[in-house]
Amino acid sequence: GMKSKEEPDGSFCWNPEFRARHVQLSPDHCSASWRGAGFGGFVVSQQPLQKKDFGRWFEVVIEDVDVGWLDGLGIGVAIHPSETGSLKPDVLGFYEGLALESLTHSAWMLGYDGRVKLSGFTRDFQSKELPLGFWRPANLQPGDRLGLLATFDGRLMLFVNDELTVMIAFANVPWMEKLHAIVDLDGCTKAIRLVNNQGHPPLKVVHHLRRMREEEFKTAERIDLLRVRQAEIVSQEKAESKEKLAAKHREREALLAQQRERERRIYRQQPVRKPSSPKESRQPRRHAS
Repeated sequence: GMKSKEEPDGSFCWNPEFRARHVQLSPDHCSASWRGAGFGGFVVSQQPLQKKDFGRWFEVVIEDVDVGWLDGLGIGVAIHPSETGSLKPDVLGFYEGLALESLTHSAWMLGYDGRVKLSGFTRDFQSKELPLGFWRPANLQPGDRLGLLATFDGRLMLFVNDELTVMIAFANVPWMEKLHAIVDLDGCTKAIRLVNNQGHPPLKVVHHLRRMREEEFKTAERIDLLRVRQAEIVSQEKAESKEKLAAKHREREALLAQQRERERRIYRQQPVRKPSSPKESRQPRRHAS
């Protein structure tokens, strides 16, 4: 798609003004790291993510890890903290903590120890959301590439080395809002680097997305056909039901007509007794001796 005026035209980098105290940036602002502290923190992109036909994409490369931790980074998209006012610096102008804790209603992220943060709430991964099986950021090694895709229909998808690893189907990521890349550096993930690919996924990812959409289209077609067939069956059943009711009504009317006809015949066959004269009725009956 064509770029809008607000989308970046140069190098994609981290914002040096909006990052946690313990996160350090390289001179080109593309690498971010945290070392020598008890905890890490967030880093957010300088530029908003570009909208493409398939969604918003960005990619990072793992540069350094510490295997002594059981959890790792969180990665996702967020409305820039400067627009929400949700982050407040301390007296020295520094920010503390993770986006997971600070951006409570304006970030959509996944990772950590196997969790997903969807705006206002956090939950564990579900097995159906892990196409390759169990996965945690603690599994990452230096050189691994993580691609995050936020689709136009609200999904959040994570590709590790071009393989779909996590897919949150109903993440409700907004499409009309201006969103930025955001990463919580923590746990075993010590350093990452942004890949400046202008929002274009690798070809393998594009092929995967195309196949996925084609399968969804075929599934939607099958569902539509089933719905049409179901509607036809329901309509046929209603018509048959009406016909059965009408047939029962006709049968009942026929039985009633036959009953009335029998009653009329019986009535006609009964002898008609003539009423006795008053004189006969006054004479007493004689008994046989």
